Amino acid sequence: MAKRKPKALVIDTSVACATGRENAAFPTSIRCRDFLVSVLKHTFLITMSSDIYTEWRTHASGFSHKWLVQMYGRRRVAEIGDVKDAALRNKILRTSPHQNVKKEMEKDCLLLEAALATDKIIFSLDENVRHLFHHAAATVSEIKSIHWANPELSEDDVTAWLSVGLPADKKRQLELQQQ
Repeated sequence: MAKRKPKALVIDTSVACATGRENAAFPTSIRCRDFLVSVLKHTFLITMSSDIYTEWRTHASGFSHKWLVQMYGRRRVAEIGDVKDAALRNKILRTSPHQNVKKEMEKDCLLLEAALATDKIIFSLDENVRHLFHHAAATVSEIKSIHWANPELSEDDVTAWLSVGLPADKKRQLELQQQ
């Protein structure tokens, strides 16, 4: 039987920044840490575009930095270089007439670009931008099938989803997410 290629996940810096140590007490820190530990425990890869790597180096907590070193040591980092897509960004930004919204969306387009270059799976704590991209998916067909989940939200149950191998799940796709 052929070996399955591990899925590559885009993990937003918001998760890396919020991750707490083993003795963390804040619920978000605990959930983010448990999520990263679960990714390490299973055979998933983490996607690192040039832009995502730069953000991680700047904002990662001590725990998530050590975790990333472990991922590199286990050869579980998918380095994809520069995947900026100006045409895609323009399509996404045209979905909002408001300049401040466009700035927020543009800041996180790097997540969509990296997801499209790999397995279309994003983990982020940013519910506001998730909602904005959900609305953009109504007219930007390229991003409709991207799966987006939040390790902080119990209803996203990311640990359970990881444990079953991250199968396609319509309710997690940007096109169909209810916000």
